[in-house]
Amino acid sequence: MHAALLHILHGDPDVTELPNRLGNGLPGATAGQTRYLDGRTINYGVLAGEITDEKDVPVVGSEDIHTERDEVTRRVKASYHADLEAGWAGADSSDGTRLLADYLISSAGVIPKDSEIRLDEFVGDLTESARVNGVVYSQPMDDGYPEDAAGSAWHDAVDTDDIPAEGVSALAVTYNWDGLLVDAMLAKSGYVAVYSDAWATEAFARWVAEEVEPYLQYATDDQQTLGGGE
Repeated sequence: MHAALLHILHGDPDVTELPNRLGNGLPGATAGQTRYLDGRTINYGVLAGEITDEKDVPVVGSEDIHTERDEVTRRVKASYHADLEAGWAGADSSDGTRLLADYLISSAGVIPKDSEIRLDEFVGDLTESARVNGVVYSQPMDDGYPEDAAGSAWHDAVDTDDIPAEGVSALAVTYNWDGLLVDAMLAKSGYVAVYSDAWATEAFARWVAEEVEPYLQYATDDQQTLGGGE
């Protein structure tokens, strides 16, 4: 399985290739690159580091045992993918996103921003041979009430003709792409995953670049597509 919580990169990158950071303890990073004929470079690798959270921890006093808020540090490992020129990057977990942000800021001078995938458009552009295995949607109802009309369908219960034109928040889909079988989950929140151990890391990064990136936008009220700037 390959997964990434995608972010849009803010700022002009200082480099196109990310560096290895090995041999000096934490934080550490490995970096590999896939290059295309058009000169495009996609980076991928593994990050390791420490993150600190505030949590309730038990404290033994003279008369009782109670909890207090304290800082707890954990060691974290995560995989990442990044296209600095096109302006997107993603780690395979929320903890990894925190490591990735520090790595990208210090190595390339760019800041990851929350993103969304325009799933309504993605669904509309699927070929007839694609199979939708699951869909989750939510649509506002024009009935005077604040609640949305929400629903989901999975596997044989999915009728592609009944998928709403707007409001898709998660999608499970299978289709062929560039000689590979895509068995993927995509969420409006920017999360993508491909459920195949046969895929190389480079293939996943290229799939994101070619199939998902065109539908990526900032997760803000003033939404812009990737490459539109701020």
